Amino acid sequence: MRKLRIIVEFVMPANRTQLERQVCERLVIALKKELGDLYGEDMIAEIRNVEANSSFIGKI
Repeated sequence: MRKLRIIVEFVMPANRTQLERQVCERLVIALKKELGDLYGEDMIAEIRNVEANSSFIGKI
């Protein structure tokens, strides 16, 4: 079966506040849960949170 590859990109500056960072992390977690419920956990290849001007990638 084909896996989904989902990239979540938040176009915000790398120097965003801690609250903005937490909101982005929670959005990625919620998206993973919803897609997992819809397609099954084994169908989700990866969800990445990419920050503008940053090399940080949070894999889930």
